[in-house]
Amino acid sequence: MGKHANMATQRNRIAELKPVTLGIDIGSVSSRAYLWCTTTDTRVPVSNPSRLCTLLSSTRYEKGDFPSTCYPFDDNGPVYPNPDKDTSTFYPDRQSTSLKYAPYILVNSSDSFLKQYMLFEALIERRRDAVFRDRLRRGLEGLFSCIAAQVEKNCKTNKFKIAEIALTLPAQWDLEFEDLYSDIVSEVFGAQRSNIYFCTETEALANFVIRDHLEHLEEYNSCNSILFLDYGGHNMNGCLFEVVTGGDGHQCFYRIGSPFGAGGGSEQWEDNILRLCIPLFEDRHRMRMTPKHKQALLDDFNRAKPTVDIGLGANNDDTVLAVKENGRIWDIILTKEKVDKAWEDAHKGPLALAADRIAQLANRKGAFVVVSGGTGRHQALRKRLTEMCQEANLPKPFFADELNPTYGTTIIAQGAAYAVGSRITTHQFFQRGASIGLQMKQGTDNPEGFWDDTATFLKDINRQEIVELEAQDDGDELRLLCDPCFSKSEDRENLYYTNCYILLTLGKLPSGKWRFQCRLEGEGNNMVLILDQSRKVFRRYRRLRYIMNRPAGWTQPFRWKKVVTYRLPLYFDAGANCVHVGVRGRSISELGLEVPEQDTGLVEEQDEEQEEGDETILEAQLQQQQEGSVGVRAESEEAGRRWMEGSVERLWPHAGAERTVSQRIVERGIDPFEKRKTASWASADRNCPSSSSSRTSEGWKEMDGMIWQGDLW
Repeated sequence: MGKHANMATQRNRIAELKPVTLGIDIGSVSSRAYLWCTTTDTRVPVSNPSRLCTLLSSTRYEKGDFPSTCYPFDDNGPVYPNPDKDTSTFYPDRQSTSLKYAPYILVNSSDSFLKQYMLFEALIERRRDAVFRDRLRRGLEGLFSCIAAQVEKNCKTNKFKIAEIALTLPAQWDLEFEDLYSDIVSEVFGAQRSNIYFCTETEALANFVIRDHLEHLEEYNSCNSILFLDYGGHNMNGCLFEVVTGGDGHQCFYRIGSPFGAGGGSEQWEDNILRLCIPLFEDRHRMRMTPKHKQALLDDFNRAKPTVDIGLGANNDDTVLAVKENGRIWDIILTKEKVDKAWEDAHKGPLALAADRIAQLANRKGAFVVVSGGTGRHQALRKRLTEMCQEANLPKPFFADELNPTYGTTIIAQGAAYAVGSRITTHQFFQRGASIGLQMKQGTDNPEGFWDDTATFLKDINRQEIVELEAQDDGDELRLLCDPCFSKSEDRENLYYTNCYILLTLGKLPSGKWRFQCRLEGEGNNMVLILDQSRKVFRRYRRLRYIMNRPAGWTQPFRWKKVVTYRLPLYFDAGANCVHVGVRGRSISELGLEVPEQDTGLVEEQDEEQEEGDETILEAQLQQQQEGSVGVRAESEEAGRRWMEGSVERLWPHAGAERTVSQRIVERGIDPFEKRKTASWASADRNCPSSSSSRTSEGWKEMDGMIWQGDLW
């Protein structure tokens, strides 16, 4: 009895634990973690109690941060020092690097990808060294283990249990990076991979700002579009979010477009300065610069960075750096030109990308920019971004570190916890008011390549429409758009592109008439979007007389032929706060969801039984009209010529593309609708010339009064 009672008590205690979402942000300088309980809205930042980090907080680390520094280049100590086990957590005599750079080596990133990160050179040189790669992985495991230890302590104190884990990544990282983190985190935390989620760093920033602080930004109350830029130590990431406020005051927000990023930042600036200082130090002081000297130099420069002026208008003072060791001081003097160039080289990629995205933002109403990250605290960068916004007639940027002064570096981890902890199902997303529409980019008279301002409504949770359109040439393109807040729109037939994001690009559309229809199947997170694409196909007749002698008001029979059916699985992207095509954790190409090649030819029906039936109907109509002495001809000569250009040319596409049939006939001065006769049409059908041997020398032949050009057959 005692054993069963203890087991029951243990189960009750587990049931009493409140589920929480853990957000983790691995940075290039330091890492942060945050716990959020969705049921009680309890928020707990996970702090590192290490005394050394507290001492260094005034120079490099914020209070409570977990250092991202590791020592994989030698075996003279732990790769990542554990404050609970190791006697020291800081080794100035050993060469160090950031664990944020380790995944680039462990996933075998391409050379072209690594070129934008000059500070990786020491790692790239040893990327094929199995022992070195193992140390990098053990370093990541050590960092996550330190975070897990503090998370466990907080969970015991607050009676929490980890329900899911949210990790942040740079925008340039793909599924291979996610797989690496998933393997390590599932092993360290004992979590199932299905409970591990990812979002980009700026998506996490967006969730933090919009959910907690948007109403506090009085200057930006009329905002609709927010460009988020996160300037980390070695990378800049960005994304655009749309915010829609309904009549009830409820705010709906979602990402528009894909996240973007570029390599560069303050870590690269430090690396550039170090490269300049090494030859100066060794030439001036006649001694080799040791790893300890390099770390001392970087620490001194890190303290001086906030006061270093960059660019025109700044003071022209040289920068003096000091290398201290055992009471001795070696100074290094850098001219302003060298410091400025080092800064420009480190930030040129992120600044160019930010300038382009801010300029695009000028076309959106009620837009502004939010900036975060350690690099974003430098006054030179803030000045540049402010100038970019002024040129685009936007308000000055808002800097997110002002929102959380106590734990300023935790806002990304906090936003990741918000994004994953508050996610909804795919079905709930459409119940909330989302709809799908079809947008076209005209191929003709559109040299700029602009898409239409609106997309035609296709489907929402309650209704669906059939969309018919005509493509004029092979340059017309189509794509599916999604408006997550369409239910709040007054226009029930059109989706405005400024409120939408791209769901799927369908590609170029061959000329012709097309019909699109879609439906949603499934429920919860197991929903599929089915899109049917059909083409208008006309019947082809073997007997020409039934084409030329059609009754008044007769139209050529046709049907809608299904060309392709897209079966698209949908999933809710927690970071973007909207639904996308695919499966979480798998690429579209892996799922085989690439858009198939469109049918480029007009495939006309050759159903013999249908043709026979249609010919019988037409023959009866002709007989009835002849008995009533009704003239069998087109309603007008002009209509007949238009019909000749449109229909006959389609029936014989090999007739030549330079001139239409009617143009060739008219050039000869012959009107086919005046010359034709109503008798012996069957013989004209059976005796149509099929080779060059049946052509006359003039290339023309009159058959029962009908004039044809010889090269039609």
